[in-house]
Amino acid sequence: MQRPMDSRTQYSNLLANIADGDREAFSDLYFQASPKLFGVAMRILGDADKAADAMQDGFVQIWQNASHFTASKGAAEAWMAGIVRFRALDILRKDRTRATLIDDRTEIEDGFLIMKEPTEALLALKGCIDRLGDAEKKCVLEAYMNGYTHEELSIRLEAPLGTVKSRLRRSMFALKECLSQ
Repeated sequence: MQRPMDSRTQYSNLLANIADGDREAFSDLYFQASPKLFGVAMRILGDADKAADAMQDGFVQIWQNASHFTASKGAAEAWMAGIVRFRALDILRKDRTRATLIDDRTEIEDGFLIMKEPTEALLALKGCIDRLGDAEKKCVLEAYMNGYTHEELSIRLEAPLGTVKSRLRRSMFALKECLSQ
């Protein structure tokens, strides 16, 4: 009896088939992964229409770049989530830029830091990240820059799942506090 494939293997196989132009594999991938990827975009944007746009743009990029995915470098789900996350952040950045141009203020608006120069925001974020402890910093960077899930971080960092979740929660609270000062 064959054992069922886990989603990591299944997504990797589907991406390999998509790289060869398999439209049915793309349809299968969309059906299986779109709820999770929509959730990624929704958490960032907080707006269903914008999240749907980010997810659609992300799937276009997944179709176009499936040949660039390498299973040995990471999970397919994390790779796809990273693509959708970056699309959502692009949408968010454009919205913030519009808000800054309209209002031309530097303040916290709707929980986001709005600054005149994007480099100021990046420097502020880097400074706040540098204040985190080594374990917390690694956890945040692996999760948000490399797209690892809590479970993947637990394995990657050789830490209990609860510890990983706590580190991320504390780190995000600390970053929010730091950026609001």
